[in-house]
This record gives sequence, C-alpha cells and structure tokens, in this order.
Amino acid sequence: MAGNLITDVRNGHTLTFRENPYHVYTLDGEKIPGGTDVKKAYPPSRQLIRYYIKQGLEEFDSGRKLKKQADVGTWMHDYCHAKRTNTAIDLNPILGHPDELKIRKRLKEVDKWVATLENEEVIAAEKIVASVKHKFGGKFDVLVKRDNKIILQDYKSAKGFFEDQFIQEGGYAIAIEEWLGIHVDGLEIVRFNDNTEEPQRLCFDNPADVEEFKEQFLRCRYSRIFMRKWEKFFSEKYEAENPWIKGKKK
Repeated sequence: MAGNLITDVRNGHTLTFRENPYHVYTLDGEKIPGGTDVKKAYPPSRQLIRYYIKQGLEEFDSGRKLKKQADVGTWMHDYCHAKRTNTAIDLNPILGHPDELKIRKRLKEVDKWVATLENEEVIAAEKIVASVKHKFGGKFDVLVKRDNKIILQDYKSAKGFFEDQFIQEGGYAIAIEEWLGIHVDGLEIVRFNDNTEEPQRLCFDNPADVEEFKEQFLRCRYSRIFMRKWEKFFSEKYEAENPWIKGKKK
C-alpha cells in the first residue's frame, strides 16, 4: 500500500509527492505543506477534545489508539480506491492482522456501497494537485460526476462528520481548480464506522457553502504560515524564562 515518488508537470510547474516515510510535497523543487497541515490551525472538535480527556494524557501524547484505528481506515481507503477504479489490491496482508475481522467487515461495507453507485462517473482518483498561488499540495480521493455536478469525495473512517474535514476538501478544491482546471461543485464525505450498518454521506453542493469552506481553508493556510514564524520564537522564550520545564520534556 506504500507509494513511491509521484511527479506531475502542468503549465510549466513540477509537483512531486513522496508518501514514505512521510508525506512530502515539492513544487518546482521547493518543499510545500500538504492540505492536512491546515488542521493544525483550526481548533479540534469538541468530540475530539472529549476523546482525549477520556483517554488521558498518556494516550494523547502517544496516539496509540488513534494509530490503531488509522490502520483500519487505511485498508478501507485503499479498498475504496481499488473498487472505484477497477484496479487490483492485495488483501493477503489482512490475514492474521490484529483487526482482521473489523477490516473485513469494513471491506464488505465498501462492496455493498460501491454496488449502488451506477449514477456516478469517476472523473479522477488519487491525483496529486497543488496551488502555485498559495503554495500547498494535496492528494485527493476521487472526483465524480453526479447529476451534472462535479463532486469531490473523501473517504473517512470516523464516528461523525466534522467541519475540518470539509475545510480540507475546500483546499483540495482550490488546488484541483488551479492545477487541473476542473471546477468543483460539491464537497462530500463518505463515512464508514462500526456504529453504522452502511456508509453515511454528507454533501455540500450549494455554491455559497463550497466557497465558504474554500475561504476558511485559506484563512487556516495563512494562519499556519504565521504560526511557523512565531511559535518557535515564543516557545524558546518561554523555556528560557522557565528553565525548570526542560527537565520534564521527554
């Protein structure tokens, strides 16, 4: 499931993406942030805060449970891509996986869902895109045509829908329109979760809503630029004025 270096050249600009060991985008040789980076500039949802409180400080720092859940989500995501694009996927590594039953249940849900999508035409999937103007990149899940509208879909393994999911999609919409020249009419999350018998959808295809999520993405994008500039300065200043704290950092 790991990806190697991907390169795309358009309009005189070169975009690269390397998935492992970290997601790294470069635009014309310059490292740029990915679309998920803006989440660091947006407050976490109340649900996520409650989750961290319940799990405790140790779980918050290590993220062990979240990483375990992410593995199930990765299989779901890759299987969705394979089914939507009619490409092969090796399922042998699932055998003996600690969450094998949960993964297989999720894949059956994907099979059932994909069978209902006769009215959707896949336009593009798993493409890297970038905004030259705003200096960020991304790799979106799938663009589909439905009811004469171009919808950007993102697959999530989550207990709910959250605004930051659509803010991120708003950023991808900006990059898709700039890099591919395709206007995005709607933003949609398809959610798979143990608490639901079948995937749940939430789609915003009102032009005003789509524009609002795009605008919020840009606010977060430039907030991240501000944060990178000043966070280190104030963090180092705080530690200098409180030297006792350094001994407690691991």
